[in-house]
Amino acid sequence: MAQQYAGLAGKILLLYKNTGGSYGQLTRVDKQIEYYETGLTHAQSWLAMAQQHAGLADQILGLYDNHISSFGNQRLAALVIDQLPYLGVWSWVGLRRSEVAGEIAHNWRNHLSTDHDPEVIAQGCRQLWEDNVTRWHQPEQPQRVFPCLDTEDLLALAETLYLIEQSEYHKELSGLLERWENLSDFDGQNQQLRNKIQAHEQKIEQLTLALSPVHSTRLRDKLWHWPRRYFLRKQQQEQHTLRDHAQQKQYALANNPNWLKEADNLQKEILKILHHNYCQQYSLDDELWTLHNFSALTLALLSLTTDKPDEEWQDTPIWQQPERLRSFFAAPAWQSWLVPTSKFILKNWLLSPLNPNPKKAQFIQRHLSPEFSYSENFDSTLHQTLQQLTQQTDPALDPLWQQNKEKTKQLLPFFQTFTLHAQTDEDTLRREILTACLLGDIGDYLKRTLEQELAHLFPLALEQQNITVTFAALNQRLHYLVAHYEPLHSRLGEYVHNWAAVRLKEQCQQDTISLASIWDTLERSRMGLMVAQNNLPQDWKQTIGKLAWDALRDSFNRLISDLPVKPADPWSVAQAWITQFQNWLQRVSISQCQQKLQAHQAIVQLFFDPNTGTLKYLTLTREGLKLNDLPEDCAQIHWYNDEETGVADRWMDHQDNNWVVSKERKTFYDWHAAENPTDPHWQATMNSNTVQTVANALEKYAKEAKCTQLFVIFPAPLGQLPWEALDQCAAWLNRAVSISHWFHQIERYYDTQQRWLFSLSPHSNLPCAVPEALWVEQHWHTQIAKDLIKRDSPEQNYPIFQAIAELKNSRQVWLITHGQYVHGEPRLSGLQLNGADKKENIDLPIWLIQAMRFNSELVVLSACVSNVTGNAAEGWLAPLGIGPALAAAGANRVIGTLWSVNEVSTFMFAHCLCEIQANHKELELYQQVEKAKQKMRTMKQAEFTAIVEQFKQTYPDTRITCTAKFTAFQSHPNPLSHYRDWAGFIVMG
Repeated sequence: MAQQYAGLAGKILLLYKNTGGSYGQLTRVDKQIEYYETGLTHAQSWLAMAQQHAGLADQILGLYDNHISSFGNQRLAALVIDQLPYLGVWSWVGLRRSEVAGEIAHNWRNHLSTDHDPEVIAQGCRQLWEDNVTRWHQPEQPQRVFPCLDTEDLLALAETLYLIEQSEYHKELSGLLERWENLSDFDGQNQQLRNKIQAHEQKIEQLTLALSPVHSTRLRDKLWHWPRRYFLRKQQQEQHTLRDHAQQKQYALANNPNWLKEADNLQKEILKILHHNYCQQYSLDDELWTLHNFSALTLALLSLTTDKPDEEWQDTPIWQQPERLRSFFAAPAWQSWLVPTSKFILKNWLLSPLNPNPKKAQFIQRHLSPEFSYSENFDSTLHQTLQQLTQQTDPALDPLWQQNKEKTKQLLPFFQTFTLHAQTDEDTLRREILTACLLGDIGDYLKRTLEQELAHLFPLALEQQNITVTFAALNQRLHYLVAHYEPLHSRLGEYVHNWAAVRLKEQCQQDTISLASIWDTLERSRMGLMVAQNNLPQDWKQTIGKLAWDALRDSFNRLISDLPVKPADPWSVAQAWITQFQNWLQRVSISQCQQKLQAHQAIVQLFFDPNTGTLKYLTLTREGLKLNDLPEDCAQIHWYNDEETGVADRWMDHQDNNWVVSKERKTFYDWHAAENPTDPHWQATMNSNTVQTVANALEKYAKEAKCTQLFVIFPAPLGQLPWEALDQCAAWLNRAVSISHWFHQIERYYDTQQRWLFSLSPHSNLPCAVPEALWVEQHWHTQIAKDLIKRDSPEQNYPIFQAIAELKNSRQVWLITHGQYVHGEPRLSGLQLNGADKKENIDLPIWLIQAMRFNSELVVLSACVSNVTGNAAEGWLAPLGIGPALAAAGANRVIGTLWSVNEVSTFMFAHCLCEIQANHKELELYQQVEKAKQKMRTMKQAEFTAIVEQFKQTYPDTRITCTAKFTAFQSHPNPLSHYRDWAGFIVMG
């Protein structure tokens, strides 16, 4: 029976092969490829059967050969590189045994003898590896379809794909910053000229008043005033000349070709990024509803001339009503839809050279003349097709209608959010969307809508030669972009994590464990925290494309030759690809780390053994690597489990319940807790046997190794706990983000001393921001980014890209603002730069931070949940949080909080930290932070009151509204003794 099924399958494939070949002889390459691809769709479901039946295997290989040759004959073989796995299902040895496979190998060698576009080759290889990493092989399945690719290869390939994806994403967004900085220079020059003009006009006005007529009629009085008036007139003329000169420079600046070009490019880039993001969100690039034949065109024509097609066609679609169709398509009625004066968009659709729809391009080439005028061939073909529809139902119409109807239903609410469509009749808008879907132009329709929306909301003034207005409008468009952009989840990032987990499991199962390999795998699993530090060269596609093509040629030459091969022998193209990307990744070696470590330092990586679930830790000193086991009490099940009864589960559940901060301090804890700071939840977590065992083990190791500083990298769930608050850890614990981040921060050199201090205004539901900002301003000898005290209106937004530029160019940064962590979508977490009481208004989200490059030595985030790393991340790949994102983007060290902290506490932390930094410069940053926390913890009522009074005396005219908050704390003998007030401040890096 199986033999019969295999024979039938072979005959079906032979039919597709022969039909495609016939179309090829007629030079109908499009139909040839269409039949081959349809046959290959069936072939994929018969691959397993083909391994047992050589005849069917040969038919499948033959069909693939014909399909590839149809591209190769047009010198386009690079487009089908991703089909190599189908040819290699039976491995090196299997290919040699098959006569058809040998012929395929010879054909491929011929294809490879010609030169191809390296970028096309790179794209083909990229798809080839993505199929191998995500489809042909699965991390949870131990089987390897291709023995030539082991777990190490699959992990390495996943890394390269993730690096490419993130580099493209980063390049797109970081390009905006570069353009913004160029325009900001023009705006700065324009502002200086405007100030000069205003100063000259004020001077002119003053001189005009001074030159008022002399009312005395006495000649002596007039003669006495004459020299002075002559001097004033001369000054006035000079001011007029200076003002006119400044105005000429301002006019020249507004007409500077570079300004006009950069402004135009930035607005186009904003539109492009928004459009691309929306297309990804709503799958508008999917070809499911694009034009494949006249069926979609027919539906578009029908829907355009029907008021409510989805209602009128619900019971009996119009294409099932022959009489109505005949009258509907009677000439010359249908021809009127093509004339330029028609209200319909068919002619624009057909003639637009901007639409990338390949099916449309083939349609135009076949039915329209090169001059884009309608030919008789087009008229007769369309008319003939419409006549056929009146005689029999086109089987493609009904499913096509249903698909596009559902898509329209999905898109309608989205398009209604645009202000320009707010007043549009719903039926009209629905019909426009439906038609755009049917014509395959929904992407263009969205682009036009978005372009009109931005022009309506934020009109530019390029033609008015007004730099100030134009730059303000561009800043508003950037705010719009950040508010509406939706970062897409990286599936490739998950595969990096999962393949790293498989590799770690295999390594831990070996009889002789390689500590260096485990160390390497743990670091590679944090790929998401290292992408920002690895830039692909501009010509990476050309470089890797040439290497891959040469390597493919080498592989097929070897296959055809008599050289001995084994099933597990690597394909040269995979090794060439991996080797080149490893060079670009710039990994940090163990020996490099040892050279940077001092005698009193060690690096510690904690991890859970995937096989046993036990917690272990690797330590690196100058002497070498060492693996240490922790007791069963520290196993993974005691930290987090399915029942959510682990230590980390309970801790984060409690924090979740306290992450909403109100204006009353009682939301944090009962007032009696201030007198008895041994909170029950703190006792149950931090004094638990699980936590204490880890802390004691690390303390013991530090003493035995004579280390006074341990750089510790915690798995994400353990990183949620305030380990620094434990007496065993406070003296030596310095958190690290990744090995790469630690290494590069040691080597960093700073050529700037700039400091940037930013704070929300008093209108932002953060009344203690002003006192904290003034205190930091005094100790940092810098200026507040905004004039907070004099600012009465919260309406003006602080430009988001101004903040990013300051972060990029400042050595030290202190941000006093609101922070928010979104549990389900951590990349949407971030900081607030604007907005009154809207704390959910995130202006500086993680996804934007990740796309930039910073070089800050220190970033202080005086904001809630700013150093949370994501309790849902049970693995090691890129623990997402505001602080880790800044560190991954290049910030050396980040001070932030693990939970929502009262603003009085952040003010006191700033006060204590600045004082300690001034008086104890010899201490490391993590030691200074711990000293500040201990000072807060032990602070008495009298000292707290003295600090508040000192501030009031220093700034007597300051408009602050947090007096009530200070008073509430002053009523207790130990105002800041509860752990929520001091223990949440930690250093990352």
